[in-house]
Amino acid sequence: MKRTFLLYMVIGFALLASPIQADPPATLHYQGRLLNQGARVSGSTNLIFRMYDALTAGSKLWEESHGNVNINNGLFTVILGKTNSLASLPFDKTYYLGIEVNDGGEMSPRVEMTALPYAMNTAAKQVSNADAFLRSLTIPENLAITPTGSGQATVTWNPVNGATSYNLYLATESGVNVGNYASKPNGRQITGVTTPYTLTGLSNGNQYFITVSAVTPSWESATTGEIKLTTEVSNSLGMSFRLIPAGTFTMGCSGPAASGEACAASGNDLPIHQVTISQSFYMQTTVVTQGQWQAVMGSNPSYFSSCGPTCPVEQVSLADIQNFNTILSAKGEGTYRLPTEAEWEYAARAGTTTAWSFGDNSNILENYAWYGGSTTHPVATKLPNPWGLYDMHGNVRQWVSDFFGVYVGASQTDPFVSSGSRRVQRNGGYEAPSDQVRSSYRYDGGWGDKWRNMGFRLVKVPSVPTAAFTVSVTSGDTSTTFQFDASGSASQGVASSALQVRWDWEGDGTWDTDFSTTKTASHQFTKPGTYTVTMQVKDLSGLTTTATQSIKVELPGYANSLGMSFRLIPAGTFTMGCSGPAASGEICYPNEGPTHQVTVSQPFYMQTTEVTQGQWKEVMGGSNPSSFSSCGDACPVEQVSWIDIQTFLITLNGFSQGTYRLPTEAEWEYVARAGTKTAWSFGDNSNVLGNYAWYLSNSGSMTHPVAQKLPNPWGLYDLYGNVWEWVSDWNGSYSSSSLTDPVGPANGSIRIFRGSAWAGDSDSVRSPDRNGDDPSRRGNSIGFRLVKVPAEPLAAFTATPFAGDTTTTFQFDASGSSDLQDAASALQVRWDWEGDGTWDTGFSTTKTASHQFTTAGTYTVKMQVKDLSGLTTTITRSVKVELPGYANSLGMSFRLIPAGTFTMGCSGPAASGETCEANEQARPPSHHQSTLPHADHGGHARAVESGDGWCQSILLSGLWGQLPGGAGFLE
Repeated sequence: MKRTFLLYMVIGFALLASPIQADPPATLHYQGRLLNQGARVSGSTNLIFRMYDALTAGSKLWEESHGNVNINNGLFTVILGKTNSLASLPFDKTYYLGIEVNDGGEMSPRVEMTALPYAMNTAAKQVSNADAFLRSLTIPENLAITPTGSGQATVTWNPVNGATSYNLYLATESGVNVGNYASKPNGRQITGVTTPYTLTGLSNGNQYFITVSAVTPSWESATTGEIKLTTEVSNSLGMSFRLIPAGTFTMGCSGPAASGEACAASGNDLPIHQVTISQSFYMQTTVVTQGQWQAVMGSNPSYFSSCGPTCPVEQVSLADIQNFNTILSAKGEGTYRLPTEAEWEYAARAGTTTAWSFGDNSNILENYAWYGGSTTHPVATKLPNPWGLYDMHGNVRQWVSDFFGVYVGASQTDPFVSSGSRRVQRNGGYEAPSDQVRSSYRYDGGWGDKWRNMGFRLVKVPSVPTAAFTVSVTSGDTSTTFQFDASGSASQGVASSALQVRWDWEGDGTWDTDFSTTKTASHQFTKPGTYTVTMQVKDLSGLTTTATQSIKVELPGYANSLGMSFRLIPAGTFTMGCSGPAASGEICYPNEGPTHQVTVSQPFYMQTTEVTQGQWKEVMGGSNPSSFSSCGDACPVEQVSWIDIQTFLITLNGFSQGTYRLPTEAEWEYVARAGTKTAWSFGDNSNVLGNYAWYLSNSGSMTHPVAQKLPNPWGLYDLYGNVWEWVSDWNGSYSSSSLTDPVGPANGSIRIFRGSAWAGDSDSVRSPDRNGDDPSRRGNSIGFRLVKVPAEPLAAFTATPFAGDTTTTFQFDASGSSDLQDAASALQVRWDWEGDGTWDTGFSTTKTASHQFTTAGTYTVKMQVKDLSGLTTTITRSVKVELPGYANSLGMSFRLIPAGTFTMGCSGPAASGETCEANEQARPPSHHQSTLPHADHGGHARAVESGDGWCQSILLSGLWGQLPGGAGFLE
């Protein structure tokens, strides 16, 4: 963002023509304008001005503060030197003005001031912290946060001029912003929203602090609000329940010294003790009403039945309540019970430690409680406590589930008294005095007692949520981005939007994401295999349920028209050869050592099966050399020599289906091991070899159709057994040296084949086993598989348009790129907009892009496409960009010339070989810098000539214009 700062003379134009004054001024007027996206902003801010003798570091020579500087329609003016005179500064040299905005640190770089005593001109300077100034001036206003129930709230604010979207930062601690939300309790960020916005997943009782930031291309501005929410669920009978968060409180009467509270004379609410409620729970917002009892039980036992269906049910015993809960819970809308005594007092206090939940002032008790009277009253006609619960003081006493007992002083977690002779009642009824409707007051009663001042409220036992998710596809390759959707998860009485989920992509017990209300996710697996993806859903009470699904991931594949399928084998490094008994218990042969490290530097496509008889016949015109021809076209071809295969390859490569070859011996073992170091790719247990290979123990002395046994971890079949497989290498001894892409000896008499065959024993079908023979050798146990050489992708893109001006946004589309073996969706592209060799974007599978050129010219746009094997192709197209133009009805055409600075006059032979005319040079002979004056809104420019003959351009007040590179600027 760029700003232009302008100092101008108070004394006007007339003084400019007068001789330059020798005495420095005591004051100078400083005028500036602030624009945001071309719109003038208003507000106030604090500014500190400082003069230095150097651009960086240096000595501070002068300082002056200006508080609450008023910015009116983009314009502000201050008088420098008003409180700290500038007269002490000898204006015979250059000074540097530093400006600090709103205690946000001094802007950088400082502004160079020319040595004119009254009229000071400054060039435009890049300012690093322009966003701090804008943030102080333009913020979202009238922030309003309205709870809408079920853990939701609607947030509204006045839009900010120029802002296209907004970010929200949310936490249960104040001061939340873009820089610290992740470290705040329950902190989260929500990006790209507009007003109004609905927040979800908010928990009962929490005080939320919300910061709304207006976002433009280069800055954010913010304002903060807060809200306290409750979360409520209801059933079909009209019973509503609030989610009471887990927490710790002091139970019992604190006594006069702490709160002035008068404790019970019996002392049954002493001693105080710390209690932890470890799990959230749902407490009924009112006592059970006569209407609710009637709906469940079909009758009304209440003494005050004339009070009506919204009055508390009374004259119910614990035995009656137990029967009520059994019938209510059988309706399928949840399970209900009485609260424990600790839960009741915790909910009644609602985070307070005073006699009543509203404080210690009994004079306002009547606002919250029906007490000291002669009858019950409809529920919820007094004020609720801070957690939204009504009639926790007065109206009726309330049964709880505990037996009555004496408190202990020790700290407890989820206490419950499970035995005794009497049961606990809490709260005083409609007739009780004020001291008996305190949060800590206790009564007791018998199992069968039925009194007209005794009722109850319920706890709804949180239901375990239902976890469910879908996957876009349950199988794919390592280039596939799998999409997951958990929006099918549910919880009884809780809005699905409030549920939170987290993911474990590999089912290894490590949660790869945190809990979030976002139900959709995506993940790309980098290695082939079968993964158990685990999703856990959590409801507002903290209960969780887990669901799993199996995902099959393979290496990317390719198939040609002959039915040959291939897997893309990634580059990598492995240990080649047999490691011996000490490492794995494997029995090694002499020609399998020593072990050595081999790097396969480039990906390649390996055939998933051995070449079949049907594929051989397709290529070779119907002939089939196989001894086991009766096995069928799906069985491996055999009785083919290494030399025969060369003829096959020449013929196949002429089919325009790509280029094929035999694998090297190192490539073969690398693929056979598939990342393992054991005797076989499945481990060291030979007892399961029959699941993977046709060999001596199970082959019946013959070949079998390919791909009937289990594949190795990279999806390749029959690497062990069925037939030996020729590779390209001559036979040679191993070296212990590390190698990259080895191809074996340059010559020899024996070609290698690997993998053993239907006649081999378990020792010969191991990953490192080696064998070979004369290249002309044919046998009914020798076949082969192929490598497909990756082909370079085809690069293609279009631009819309190919010509335009600097206001044109050019659209580029590379979706025409293709590859012989990889799906177009898997290809990646990157762009170089100016053809200068600098890639302006990274590789991405997104094939469309847009770009706006800021200066006129002809650009060579480059696009590079990369396939899954890492091969790339580059293509270029020419784009012509002109300055914006205008034509009038007279046929006059114009170009919009941008503001700028250039060297005016003839540079002379020394600089360019140019021959100068006398009137083309400045006095004294040299170049001079000129800034084209830009007049607008009555602005003027005048050249002022000083005694040494130099020309100085002075910009006067009233000038403004948009500078490139920023949303807002000052002049």
